[in-house]
Amino acid sequence: MNKKQMIGIGMAFVLFLSMTGCGKNSGIPKLKKPVSESVQSIKAQKKNITEEKVVIGDVTSHYAGCHYTEDKQKVEYQVKYGEHVSKGQVLATADCSEYEVQLEDLNHQLQQEKEQISYEKKHMELEIKQKKQEQKKAEQAEQQQKKEAQQKKEEQKKEEEKKQQEEETETTQAADGEQSTEQVKEEKTTEEQEAEEDTAQESSKAIGADIKRLETDLEYKKNLSDIHISKYNKDIAALKEKIAENTLTADVDGYVAYIAFKEDALAMENIIMIADTKELYVELQEDLPEPTQKAMTRVYTTYLGKEVELKELPYSESEQRLAARNSMLLRPRFSIENDKMALGDYLDVHIVVGEADNAVTISKTCLYTSDEKQYVYKVVNGKKEKCFVETGITNGTEVEILSGIEEGDDIFYPIGEKIRYTETETVQTGSISLWKQTSVFKLGYPRELEISTGVDEAKLMYATDKHQVEKGELLATVQVDTGQADVEEISSQIDSLERQYKEQKKTGEEAVKQLKKQGDEQAVALAIAKLEMQHNEEEYVLQKKALSVQLERQKKKTGSISIVAPCSGNYESEFASDSGHTILRTDHPLGTLTDQTLPYYQADNMKNIFHYGDPVSLETENGDTYEGKVVGAYPVGNQEVNFVGEDDNVTYYLMDPIKQQTMAYIELEDKTAELTSGKAKVISNAIPNVIVLPGEDIQMEENVGEYVWVLKDEKPYKQYVVTLRNTDRECWVIRGLSEGDVILKGVE
Repeated sequence: MNKKQMIGIGMAFVLFLSMTGCGKNSGIPKLKKPVSESVQSIKAQKKNITEEKVVIGDVTSHYAGCHYTEDKQKVEYQVKYGEHVSKGQVLATADCSEYEVQLEDLNHQLQQEKEQISYEKKHMELEIKQKKQEQKKAEQAEQQQKKEAQQKKEEQKKEEEKKQQEEETETTQAADGEQSTEQVKEEKTTEEQEAEEDTAQESSKAIGADIKRLETDLEYKKNLSDIHISKYNKDIAALKEKIAENTLTADVDGYVAYIAFKEDALAMENIIMIADTKELYVELQEDLPEPTQKAMTRVYTTYLGKEVELKELPYSESEQRLAARNSMLLRPRFSIENDKMALGDYLDVHIVVGEADNAVTISKTCLYTSDEKQYVYKVVNGKKEKCFVETGITNGTEVEILSGIEEGDDIFYPIGEKIRYTETETVQTGSISLWKQTSVFKLGYPRELEISTGVDEAKLMYATDKHQVEKGELLATVQVDTGQADVEEISSQIDSLERQYKEQKKTGEEAVKQLKKQGDEQAVALAIAKLEMQHNEEEYVLQKKALSVQLERQKKKTGSISIVAPCSGNYESEFASDSGHTILRTDHPLGTLTDQTLPYYQADNMKNIFHYGDPVSLETENGDTYEGKVVGAYPVGNQEVNFVGEDDNVTYYLMDPIKQQTMAYIELEDKTAELTSGKAKVISNAIPNVIVLPGEDIQMEENVGEYVWVLKDEKPYKQYVVTLRNTDRECWVIRGLSEGDVILKGVE
């Protein structure tokens, strides 16, 4: 080994010893240049540091889902997209014709019951009145008989005294014989009088018993009728409740943001959703990882240039259940108390997961990692000494040092000596819109109606071949013969009822005529006869009305039935006009009618890029631009719905979303504009006075973070940054750069 070799080995050994400061021994990374006295450094400082995740959030409204609690058929919608509704306003009605028929029948039966008890009450009251009159007459006759008997006794006594004076000369035998004869006559007369009195008393008692029986019968029938009426009223109330359940009303004031337009609605399925714009909150545009949610200590936004605290708003159990049943993905949301925030605004949401006050911090650029150990180079006397450190939280540009260095230590700040770049740019403030999305749009119609016969079995006699139809225009004609016998039977019953009533009326009128001739003595009987005539007439009217209703119901399902368009629109028939006699069932569609009275500009929204209230620009193929807003959009779908069965077991069904859930419906400010297709652009509110860089200027270091190259003192340095990227790949630099900094572009 020569002298030069020995000197080289010695210098290397000295250099090795000089780089093992802080009492640490480990592998040393190769340096790009030999260490010199001009090593660049920065000082470790004490400051407050916050670790956070920054995501995009949008100001959205509270959505009130409107649904039925039971499956419903033939739902008709009473509102349109963007319409303002008030609490209690009718939104939709389901078919309740079956309940209405039952209600009509029950009301008829109730009316008959009331009429019958009213008639019986009046009839018995007149009978009681008649009996009381008879009782009074009997009592008067009894009193008269007693009076006459008393008078007769007195007359007989006087006559006996007179005879005794005139016939004193007659013989005792003759007198005794005559006395015996008169005594027998007197005894007979007394017995007859007592018998007549007994008969009158018995008659009076019998009449009294009849009156008591009638009063008891009246009370019994009244009580029985009250029971029947009470049952009818309960059944009617239950039916009215069912009919009311078929009427869907708004629970809150707000704007209609979603309509399913489904004719058949499932239980707990939100067929209408109302945006309650009085209750705004911030919803994140992405889910938070579970560790972030657990570590979250507070949330804020820098909206309008200053921090605004946000309070987490958990979802209730009912909201979670309804969301699971209605293809809705619940993302984290937070309440806001800033009146300047508007529906459709997009903002930065800072999820704080750690905070440290008065912590020793250094730039992340100064931190190295090797074999899962972290270290820095402390600059001592112009030379670097490797120091292992323990780190805490990081704000994305700086890192907290828990041990290894102290405040005021000079820490090596590396220079990017080997990088190349094409140009520099001075950082300036500008503005950014966090949400920029584009989709194609076309004029469309969200409501489609399935046209069917509405009867169990029919023969198709005619089907229109027209595609464009007006409301009320004939779509098809069907022939139903199965109910003709029922129509004839009901018609025969009506004819028989009319004949029977006419006979009763004629008989009643004759009886009234005869009773009138008998004067006041038959006043009660006359009243009863008139009451019976009135009752027969009212009963006839009720029965005929009930039969007529049945007849009309049956006629609607019998014979030649015309099916007309319920609205104007485009009609696609399932049958040709010359298809002949086709047997149809009640659920067999005749065709589909697209309601063209509800036109909207539709844009694909499968990726949920449009939200209710978003301002939108529509651009046609020739370059014309029109402003509008989203008046209909389903709030996030995950294509999963679950239903609870009768045994409380939950069954999950994967379902494709319906058309209305995948589309955004747009309304233009210019109501006269007639567009067909083009591009729909949504650009959110501009956030001013922020640093914005193109996405290509931001580089990513795996497991470390985003960074840019900055020029300081004519030297390039790596600068870690915290950014929030919008949907157009523009980067809002939230932390790491200041206005006036010079960044390098085209770095290699």
